[in-house]
Amino acid sequence: MNEKYQWVVFYEEFADKLYTYADRKDELFEIIREFESKYRYFQYLKLDKKEWWEPRNYTIDPFSVMAVMNRGLTDENRSIIGELYAEIFNISSPVPTMFSGIPFLNNMRSFLGDTENNPLWTLFEVALKYAETKVVTNLV
Repeated sequence: MNEKYQWVVFYEEFADKLYTYADRKDELFEIIREFESKYRYFQYLKLDKKEWWEPRNYTIDPFSVMAVMNRGLTDENRSIIGELYAEIFNISSPVPTMFSGIPFLNNMRSFLGDTENNPLWTLFEVALKYAETKVVTNLV
């Protein structure tokens, strides 16, 4: 694989690891809360803001977790976040040092949100199944 796209294998494994939290969303939220308390890269999430997170049942969607690495940061800082994720989620793929082709998210609000209906978790599941089977799954 082209060195510029070394992130693909890491992101694939990361997505698989995140999917294991589909039925443990509260655990995933606590992991990210722990990161927020220790690392500045996560502080924009403001997990203590009741008005943001209570409507989401204090859960975080997988796209928002991945988005922390996809903000307008240097590749070096994105790699640091990748190292944190690799350690906590036991990702064995090499952490990328280049992120060519991944669009940046707005630094001011790089979380997508979710509701009790979990549409982003559903979309995530459908996307993972499609990546594996190339069969389109009905969302309804």
